[in-house]
Amino acid sequence: VKVTIVALKNSSFELLDYLNNKKIKLGDTIQIISIEPFDKSCSILLEETVRMTMTQQVCSCLLVVK
Repeated sequence: VKVTIVALKNSSFELLDYLNNKKIKLGDTIQIISIEPFDKSCSILLEETVRMTMTQQVCSCLLVVK
C-alpha cells in the first residue's frame, strides 16, 4: 500500500528528531511492505528508494492518505 504522510498526531521533540534523523518529512510517499504480527513494526519503502523498519509507536503517529 502506498500512502503520503500529511500530518503528525504527535509533534513532540523526540518524534520530530527521530523523523528528521531518518529524513522523513510531510509530503513523503511511503510504501508499506509488511507489518510484523508480533510487535506491529512496519517494513516500509521511503520515496521508492530507502527501505527501513519503523516501530508501531512511530507508525501510529503518522497521519497518511492513499
